[in-house]
Amino acid sequence: MSEPQALQKDVTKTLSRRNVLRAAIAAGGAAALGFPTIVKAQGVTNMRWQSTWPTKDIFHEFALDFAHKVNDMTGGDLKIEVLPAGAVVPAFGVLDAVSKGTLDGAHGVLSYHYGKSNALALWGSSPAYGMDANMILAWHRYGGGKELLNKIYNSLGANVVSFPYGPMPTQPLGWYKKPVTKAEDFKGMKFRTVGISIDLFQGMGASVNALPRSACCKATIRTASSSRLFSTKPSLTRSRKK
Repeated sequence: MSEPQALQKDVTKTLSRRNVLRAAIAAGGAAALGFPTIVKAQGVTNMRWQSTWPTKDIFHEFALDFAHKVNDMTGGDLKIEVLPAGAVVPAFGVLDAVSKGTLDGAHGVLSYHYGKSNALALWGSSPAYGMDANMILAWHRYGGGKELLNKIYNSLGANVVSFPYGPMPTQPLGWYKKPVTKAEDFKGMKFRTVGISIDLFQGMGASVNALPRSACCKATIRTASSSRLFSTKPSLTRSRKK
């Protein structure tokens, strides 16, 4: 083989490897984020999401930041619009809305849907399971949690896939209008929480209101709730394409 031919072969081989690498990166990114492959000829792909948070809420800002970064990374080929809670459906209605295609995606916490399946408490604030927040995320990704969550969604007929992230440390017992010094103080108390904590505080005699974060502060001010507990493990949820 002549020297020019050998050089041309090396260049072709290098270019082929680069093309394969680019394809692998693109495929890996699409798989990790769960978005469809974007082809430039298709034009701009617009997605409408809703969060479970009010406009002036740090978790809603998290969702806006994510959308902004994705929009920039795709060079404008993919545009995600994130609406606040209640813009299209109530905060507790985002799972059904995404599943039915009313929304393209949502940002919230899995334990908001505890009423559909008690097993979703595994991804929310709850009594200790022997794992902290980072360990729960590790279990979700590497220990079978993701497969279990998909199994739960299938049992509910929910055409969605979720990406839990944003681990938060163990949260306090709550915020109260009056000092709490013993378990008996919870009897008759109007209490806001979500997830398995609903059953826990009901067992202690509290009157529990399962309210989204966007409503609990207003409820406390209106005295509809004399205490509240926040749930803080956000996730991204989108429709599972068939």
